[in-house]
Amino acid sequence: MHDTENKNEWINWIEETIDKNQLKYYKYDEFNNFQEIGTGEIVRELRIQREVDFHDNIIRCHGITKFESENHINNNYMLVMEYADSGSLRSYLKKNFSKLTWDDKYLMAYQLASAVSCLHNEGIVHRDLHSGNILVHQNTIKLADFGLSKRIGASSNFQSKVFGGRPPFDAEDGQYDVSLILDISQGHRETIVPETPEEYVTIYTKCWDGEPDNRPTIYQLMK
Repeated sequence: MHDTENKNEWINWIEETIDKNQLKYYKYDEFNNFQEIGTGEIVRELRIQREVDFHDNIIRCHGITKFESENHINNNYMLVMEYADSGSLRSYLKKNFSKLTWDDKYLMAYQLASAVSCLHNEGIVHRDLHSGNILVHQNTIKLADFGLSKRIGASSNFQSKVFGGRPPFDAEDGQYDVSLILDISQGHRETIVPETPEEYVTIYTKCWDGEPDNRPTIYQLMK
């Protein structure tokens, strides 16, 4: 009953926002070749998206559409997002990593840090940051998928608060990677990649410090 009330509430909010021309509505049949880039509470994602839509390294939201068919319940809303021609950062790196210079890598890292810094300036924490939720368009980083984002300080269950949307230590086959759990708990970290500039090594080793208070903030990283 509670879930039904919540759904009705957010449907009403979406339809009211469309009626007031505060949100552009697109017909579903205008699109093809759909690709899911994230899931979550659509109203929360939309509200957060509208607050940070100005940043060049955050994916733009163009509007909303609604999927309807005989086999699906009405009011299946979907956000219409900016197109990213190179897909996720994960797939981009698999294809292009050997071609990237250290200047290229630095620029992409800086763009991502800039996007995260923007979120924090607005009092938002992403909570599901990984290479599948970072898109690339014309070699430019576009942070995406705010379906699990929350206001800093907002209530949340413990697991979501700590781990975000992706289950911790989740392997490709959906099983938990026990060896990874043991390695991290014992203080083991990734081996430094050969020929990595020393200043980069200093930065990312600080970021994985076992004591959270010793890790740099996103604002310190931007410097």
